[in-house]
Amino acid sequence: MDKKERSKLFTALVIILATLLSCDLGLNIGGGKDDPDPPATEILGFEFFPNDTVAVGDSLIIKVIVRDSLDTNLRFNWSIDNQADKITDLNFIKFLIQEDSGVVQGRVNILP
Repeated sequence: MDKKERSKLFTALVIILATLLSCDLGLNIGGGKDDPDPPATEILGFEFFPNDTVAVGDSLIIKVIVRDSLDTNLRFNWSIDNQADKITDLNFIKFLIQEDSGVVQGRVNILP
Protein backbone atom coordinates (compact mmCIF):
# COMPACT_ATOMS: atom_id res chain seq x y z
CA MET A 1 0.00 0.00 0.00
CA ASP A 2 1.50 3.29 -1.06
CA LYS A 3 1.40 6.60 0.78
CA LYS A 4 -1.56 7.96 -1.23
CA GLU A 5 -3.72 4.89 -0.49
CA ARG A 6 -2.85 5.07 3.23
CA SER A 7 -3.89 8.73 3.28
CA LYS A 8 -7.27 7.88 1.70
CA LEU A 9 -7.77 4.99 4.10
CA PHE A 10 -6.89 7.18 7.09
CA THR A 11 -9.34 9.89 5.93
CA ALA A 12 -12.09 7.30 5.49
CA LEU A 13 -11.45 5.90 8.99
CA VAL A 14 -11.58 9.37 10.54
CA ILE A 15 -14.93 10.06 8.84
CA ILE A 16 -16.35 6.71 9.98
CA LEU A 17 -15.16 7.23 13.57
CA ALA A 18 -16.53 10.78 13.66
CA THR A 19 -19.89 9.52 12.41
CA LEU A 20 -20.02 6.73 14.99
CA LEU A 21 -19.02 9.06 17.83
CA SER A 22 -21.59 11.65 16.83
CA CYS A 23 -24.31 8.97 16.89
CA ASP A 24 -23.23 7.59 20.29
CA LEU A 25 -22.59 10.96 21.94
CA GLY A 26 -25.56 12.74 20.40
CA LEU A 27 -23.37 15.33 18.71
CA ASN A 28 -24.97 17.38 15.97
CA ILE A 29 -22.37 17.51 13.21
CA GLY A 30 -24.77 18.03 10.29
CA GLY A 31 -26.17 21.32 11.56
CA GLY A 32 -29.83 20.20 11.46
CA LYS A 33 -31.95 20.02 14.57
CA ASP A 34 -34.07 17.06 15.55
CA ASP A 35 -35.74 18.61 18.59
CA PRO A 36 -36.76 22.25 18.94
CA ASP A 37 -35.08 24.25 21.68
CA PRO A 38 -37.14 24.66 24.84
CA PRO A 39 -38.49 28.14 25.47
CA ALA A 40 -35.91 30.46 26.98
CA THR A 41 -38.47 32.03 29.33
CA GLU A 42 -40.60 29.81 31.52
CA ILE A 43 -43.30 30.91 33.98
CA LEU A 44 -43.01 28.62 36.99
CA GLY A 45 -45.91 29.99 39.02
CA PHE A 46 -47.43 32.88 40.95
CA GLU A 47 -47.40 34.02 44.56
CA PHE A 48 -50.02 36.22 46.22
CA PHE A 49 -49.60 38.41 49.32
CA PRO A 50 -51.70 38.22 51.42
CA ASN A 51 -52.52 34.74 50.27
CA ASP A 52 -55.91 34.30 51.93
CA THR A 53 -58.42 37.16 51.58
CA VAL A 54 -58.42 40.86 50.80
CA ALA A 55 -61.13 43.46 51.21
CA VAL A 56 -61.97 46.61 49.29
CA GLY A 57 -59.25 49.14 50.09
CA ASP A 58 -56.60 46.48 50.76
CA SER A 59 -53.49 46.08 48.65
CA LEU A 60 -52.72 42.84 46.85
CA ILE A 61 -49.26 41.89 45.64
CA ILE A 62 -48.99 39.38 42.79
CA LYS A 63 -45.56 37.97 42.01
CA VAL A 64 -44.70 35.89 38.95
CA ILE A 65 -41.93 33.30 39.32
CA VAL A 66 -39.92 33.17 36.10
CA ARG A 67 -36.87 31.27 34.90
CA ASP A 68 -35.03 32.61 31.88
CA SER A 69 -31.91 31.04 30.47
CA LEU A 70 -30.92 33.94 28.25
CA ASP A 71 -31.92 37.19 29.92
CA THR A 72 -31.90 38.46 33.48
CA ASN A 73 -33.37 41.88 32.60
CA LEU A 74 -36.97 40.94 31.85
CA ARG A 75 -39.84 43.39 31.44
CA PHE A 76 -43.42 42.61 32.40
CA ASN A 77 -46.70 44.02 31.11
CA TRP A 78 -49.31 43.70 33.86
CA SER A 79 -53.07 44.10 33.34
CA ILE A 80 -55.21 43.66 36.47
CA ASP A 81 -58.99 44.13 36.84
CA ASN A 82 -59.49 46.54 33.92
CA GLN A 83 -56.87 48.95 35.24
CA ALA A 84 -54.46 50.49 32.75
CA ASP A 85 -51.61 48.22 31.69
CA LYS A 86 -48.43 48.74 33.64
CA ILE A 87 -45.01 47.91 32.19
CA THR A 88 -42.29 47.31 34.76
CA ASP A 89 -38.93 45.63 35.24
CA LEU A 90 -40.22 44.09 38.49
CA ASN A 91 -41.62 40.57 38.63
CA PHE A 92 -44.42 41.70 40.95
CA ILE A 93 -47.21 44.25 41.02
CA LYS A 94 -49.02 45.85 43.94
CA PHE A 95 -52.49 47.22 43.43
CA LEU A 96 -55.46 48.41 45.42
CA ILE A 97 -58.65 46.33 45.53
CA GLN A 98 -61.29 48.81 44.36
CA GLU A 99 -64.46 46.73 44.18
CA ASP A 100 -65.92 43.68 45.85
CA SER A 101 -66.23 41.41 42.82
CA GLY A 102 -64.96 38.32 44.62
CA VAL A 103 -62.44 37.59 41.87
CA VAL A 104 -59.34 39.42 40.70
CA GLN A 105 -58.67 38.89 37.02
CA GLY A 106 -55.54 39.81 35.16
CA ARG A 107 -52.66 38.79 33.00
CA VAL A 108 -48.93 39.31 32.75
CA ASN A 109 -46.94 39.22 29.53
CA ILE A 110 -43.19 38.97 29.40
CA LEU A 111 -41.91 41.50 26.88
CA PRO A 112 -39.00 40.86 24.52
